[in-house]
Amino acid sequence: LYIRKTEIPKVEKPVYKAEPVKTEITNLFGAPEKKSEPKEPVFSNIFKQADDFLFLNENSGKASSEPKIEFKEEIVEIPISKEESKEEIPEVKEEYEIPGYRIAGQVFKTYIIVETEDEMLLLDQHAAHERMNYEMLRENSKKGASSQMTLVPKIIRLTPSDYRLALANTELFSTLGFDIEDFGDNSIVVRSVPTNVQERHTERLIYEILNETAKSGGIRNEEFNQRLLYMIACKMSVKANTELSDMEAEELVKKAFLLKGNTTCPHGRPLFISFTKSFIEGKFER
Repeated sequence: LYIRKTEIPKVEKPVYKAEPVKTEITNLFGAPEKKSEPKEPVFSNIFKQADDFLFLNENSGKASSEPKIEFKEEIVEIPISKEESKEEIPEVKEEYEIPGYRIAGQVFKTYIIVETEDEMLLLDQHAAHERMNYEMLRENSKKGASSQMTLVPKIIRLTPSDYRLALANTELFSTLGFDIEDFGDNSIVVRSVPTNVQERHTERLIYEILNETAKSGGIRNEEFNQRLLYMIACKMSVKANTELSDMEAEELVKKAFLLKGNTTCPHGRPLFISFTKSFIEGKFER
């Protein structure tokens, strides 16, 4: 009986060496930083572990009985709850639907005739514009009144008592959109006025505000503020006996329909007077 011994050639494992990358790193001031020692690649350890299973076990001389490592890529889906997946949708406010209408004309340079499907409306142009301006001023007063600079600063001469009252209430005028300063000799200079107020109304408005302030006796309540806003809104609005262009009348009517729930001017006068089709036909005995 012959026994033949065969030596299994020893297979050397490949050696992974990391070569240093020559880079010069400077700090914020331009000085070179200390070079760091080269580090072994991140995946080298993983490769070495894999090789241990592919080559023979040095201690036993037998193939390793441990299973071969397999690398698999898997896509993991993370469940998301319905509440998390919902996007925040901004709330959309429902707009007031404007009825179909036709502007038939303007009478007495004061009232706009509006025809709808079954009505004829007369719109008071001053009352409607006054309501719009009041609502705008009321909203602006919550955020801070907007103003416009005058083309030329307006100098207003006052009585000594009104002069002192005006200088004592510069902050009040500022909240309304007026920029006033002392000009000396019982006079003030107005450099800006509320937006959309015509400069020709500036002096009249200053007098009326001072008059309301004097009557209030220094009381600054909600009623006082409302009276001032009524006053300014009135001066900002188109007046009666003013002829409007087609574009101006169209804009006024459209905005008047958008004043949902506000059917009167700030002083209580109606914006519209309505005549139904049946009412008109009855007058003509149709």
